[in-house]
Amino acid sequence: MTKKQALFIYLLFFSFCFYGQNTIKDTISVSQFVEDMVNYDGPGPGYKIRNKLIQTDFSDTTKKDQYFYYGLDPKLLAKHDSIVKARNYVVDHPVFIGKCDFQKDWYFVFRHIVFNKIVVLRDVNDFWGIFENCTFKGGLLILNGNSKNTINFKNCQFNGIQLSLYESSGIFFQECKFDQNKTDSMLTKVFTGAAMKEWYCGGIFPSAETKAMLSFTKCIFPKRTSTNQNKSIPNIFTFGGKLKSLILDENDFSNQIIEFSGLKIEDDLLVRKCKFHYPINVGALSLPKNTNFKWNKGFNLCVRNGESKTSEEYYNNPYIGKGDKQLKQQFLYDELLSGFNKFFKMYKDRGDMESANACYIEMKDLETRMLQYKYKKDKSLVNFFNLKINQFLEYFCDYGTNPAKSLIKSMYIILYFSIFYFFFYSSWDKINRGFFIKRYKNLIEYVTSNKKLEDFYNEKNTKEMEAFERFKSESLEARKKMPFLLHLIALPLYKFSLIKYQTNRFLFRKTDFFKQQWDIQPFIKRVLKGIMLYIAVLVYLLFIVLLRGINSLALSINTFSTLGFGDIPVTGLSRYVAIIEGFIGWFLLSIFSVSLISQILQL
Repeated sequence: MTKKQALFIYLLFFSFCFYGQNTIKDTISVSQFVEDMVNYDGPGPGYKIRNKLIQTDFSDTTKKDQYFYYGLDPKLLAKHDSIVKARNYVVDHPVFIGKCDFQKDWYFVFRHIVFNKIVVLRDVNDFWGIFENCTFKGGLLILNGNSKNTINFKNCQFNGIQLSLYESSGIFFQECKFDQNKTDSMLTKVFTGAAMKEWYCGGIFPSAETKAMLSFTKCIFPKRTSTNQNKSIPNIFTFGGKLKSLILDENDFSNQIIEFSGLKIEDDLLVRKCKFHYPINVGALSLPKNTNFKWNKGFNLCVRNGESKTSEEYYNNPYIGKGDKQLKQQFLYDELLSGFNKFFKMYKDRGDMESANACYIEMKDLETRMLQYKYKKDKSLVNFFNLKINQFLEYFCDYGTNPAKSLIKSMYIILYFSIFYFFFYSSWDKINRGFFIKRYKNLIEYVTSNKKLEDFYNEKNTKEMEAFERFKSESLEARKKMPFLLHLIALPLYKFSLIKYQTNRFLFRKTDFFKQQWDIQPFIKRVLKGIMLYIAVLVYLLFIVLLRGINSLALSINTFSTLGFGDIPVTGLSRYVAIIEGFIGWFLLSIFSVSLISQILQL
């Protein structure tokens, strides 16, 4: 028989003797309990205490328990050696506490104790208190037992923790660190029936009788720094059983798989400002009506395959609906889709449309992947259009959840078509090669003759000016044949019609800098006026480009929105492009309208 086998047999015998007896409980003061635990140097695998009533003893002449209970400053209590030590204890052996009761309705405080070996509490009743700044390097097991009050852990560090079938009104962890498991595998097998793996960081399974409140606040779960087994599996922390409430507040689960094993929550689930990296298993999670679990960036859901042959396969390959190998498993696909639907309905009931939209997008992405898988298997026309419609809806409006995105995409399409129209003739501005040739001829005539800008303007508007003059003469001739008041309107109407032309002629007269033909002017004036002419031509060209761009954009908007403009003001290829844009605009605006209405009606 090996030494290890002998130790295992001894532990089994010790466990049977330790928990098999049920005698009348003796009393022990809490300070004496701490001193005995630390100073233990007896036979056996470690310090054990059973069938004891641990209580405060204020009748003690030194009042050690009173100081211990109230947690006064040790510097003020230097004469009470046991209390000073209790704040800086190091326990180098395993600790086994079984079938012990704590004094009812007293709040016990254990601070600054380092346990280098495993600590086991089994069938411990009526404990109400806190472990503060304690370190459990060998792990902590709390098995069975009951209490109507709470158990608290603050600023504690755990190298493995398991709490099973413990009845309590509340279990609270605040600013604690849950590191890789270092519990003795042989001892955990003796007490729990199964050895805790290195990657099993911890598990909380309260008793279903009391339905405790479980809270984790500002806790961290670091990555394993060293490993001897299952190197591919990250740390895992499991929640299970029935709870009244579960509160996860500002915890960092980036290096941790959070596993819900048959967890049922009666009242409240609050998850706030937590960081997740690994997907959450929704196959074993039920959401209570009062759930506040905002969908964060990077957050995702999964289900686990119960038929996995190894732990590595079970934890490292969760079903997230990616890849042909997973998508062919219809049952798991339906389970995952049901999980997404749970969250989606919960967000809608809460009115959290931001999270509802984010969840809905992930759910539709899953559906799109399934459609792609189906199309690979059956390249029918129906499967093709179902896939392409889903892919298009994801690109255009995030499956109808983002009307603003669809509006932006539509603006880009309008802009692209307007760039196309920019290079084709339009009857709106009539800018083409003939237009530029005519303007260039006018420029040659202006530079090589004494003709002024005002003269060019008058020639262009000769017909309009002659019409105004005819109107004036006809009004004067008819003034004796018409009512006087009616005749009074004619002169203001004539003057008002001339304002535009008189203003333009005035501006051309004042801005005309050539006055005479260019080649007969002095050299210096030719240089200066030549530069001014180049600038004027450049400004005119920029104006033409701007005018052309505005007209092209207006044409594209008009076509895309299908407002209608009678005859299409473009010819040739651009006419057919305009028809295509009109159809695209009708189709996309219809989707935009549906997307907008769905958001107004909250999906």
